[in-house]
Amino acid sequence: HQVMGSLSALIEGAQLADRHLEVLEHSQRLLELDPCRQEAALAAMQALIALGRPEEAVRRYEACNKALKRELDMEAGIPLLEAFHRAKLSL
Repeated sequence: HQVMGSLSALIEGAQLADRHLEVLEHSQRLLELDPCRQEAALAAMQALIALGRPEEAVRRYEACNKALKRELDMEAGIPLLEAFHRAKLSL
């Protein structure tokens, strides 16, 4: 899955440059390909919080958690839970 690796690299580069809209765009593309990709959901949530859109970060968490339960029968990891709580506190 070369595309997913490329998107992950683009996300990392945009994060290092604090380019939140780019992080959001690339992470959303990656999540379209794999809705269970927790690091992409986390990147999207962090970008949304930085952009002052915590309610969207909460929805992103809920969508990822639902996909994880449905597809893999597992819960979101601790980093996603932490970002979820940060978003809730920002509302």
